[in-house]
Amino acid sequence: MKYELVEHFSQMVSTSMKGKWTRAYVDLFAAAGWARVKGTSRILRGTAMSALGVDPPFDRYIFCDIDPTLLNALQARVERDFPGAQARYVPGDCNETIDRVIAELPGEGRSSSVLSFCVVDPRNTGDLRFSSIERLAFVEPGVERRIDFLVLIPSFMDAHREQDYYLDPSSTRLAQFLGNPSWRDAWHEETSRGHPRNFAIFLVDMFGQSMQRLGYRWDLENAILRTKGQQNLYHLAFFSRNKLGDKFAREARKSASKQRPLF
Repeated sequence: MKYELVEHFSQMVSTSMKGKWTRAYVDLFAAAGWARVKGTSRILRGTAMSALGVDPPFDRYIFCDIDPTLLNALQARVERDFPGAQARYVPGDCNETIDRVIAELPGEGRSSSVLSFCVVDPRNTGDLRFSSIERLAFVEPGVERRIDFLVLIPSFMDAHREQDYYLDPSSTRLAQFLGNPSWRDAWHEETSRGHPRNFAIFLVDMFGQSMQRLGYRWDLENAILRTKGQQNLYHLAFFSRNKLGDKFAREARKSASKQRPLF
């Protein structure tokens, strides 16, 4: 399940970097901390609560959400269940408040001794602009920020279903999500060769290639496909500039293969 994988990655990052770095957890779509499974009465821990439960905890947690009601609910739950957590809250659209998120990082986002782990869990491609990822990854041109990402790429639940809309030249949403205004050229090149990949898989690989241009390691095989029954939903992809990230991704894939169905 998604939240178990968030906890799995959070645990690996927090444990492996303890004593080496000041560790910060960033959640750009934190929501209220708990999530109800649609159509059921089942309640699950969200990404934020999953990360708060790791041992050792991160040195600082930064939570952002566009809905202030959800963020207030999360803050109340954090203060109740994790009173010792060093948490910061940034209300608003993460694409508009990304500099405020960076300012909440230890050392105001300028310290090279800070390693951050950022979870990006958008509902669809329109929720995220790649420029926000770029801003988090760099302090200024040529200066890298030490930060790993776990990104939910809404491959099947959004891009696959809306393929015709995205292929329309008037649509700019995928260009903003991928940070690549020329992505259609790559798609046309692929289709011209015959036997193109599924559009959803193409999207995942294009996002990974955009991350690769920022210096992150990328292997499509390490992206984790999540399903519900026979229905494909989305991919989870871990991005790190360090080769240790490849090990994290492989271990998470093994963990995911042993998990029960999504719902």
